[in-house]
Amino acid sequence: MRKKLIILIGVSLISVIFIVAMIYKSNKKSPAVEPSPSPSPTTLSNEVPDGVSFTNALSNLNEQYPWYDKLPIDNTSYHIVYDFSENKFRIRLKKAFTISQTQGVVKEAVSDIENIGVTKPVQYYVFDSSGNRI
Repeated sequence: MRKKLIILIGVSLISVIFIVAMIYKSNKKSPAVEPSPSPSPTTLSNEVPDGVSFTNALSNLNEQYPWYDKLPIDNTSYHIVYDFSENKFRIRLKKAFTISQTQGVVKEAVSDIENIGVTKPVQYYVFDSSGNRI
């Protein structure tokens, strides 16, 4: 009986040490980077818009960005969205490419952007497959 009690106390101590270590480790990690809220082209209030306000906002969006409903553009090589904070398209490569391949893929992406009705010159920036801006 005494042996069982010692084993039970030992297992309990190990469990407590493990839990404390996990909590300590999770607090030592670098703070999570919170994604910035996606800016919108229209000013939003905290109030729920009525039908007329929503319709007007949607109409303004469609007038200013008539191609917006054709986004995102996504294929096996890249993903394209519009970044309202920079007023540019963001092209994110999905694979690692050589420099010359990257140039060709970006050229194809810009062509896809033009094909949805964006006028030249297309403003854009590119991220590689590792998330580095290039």
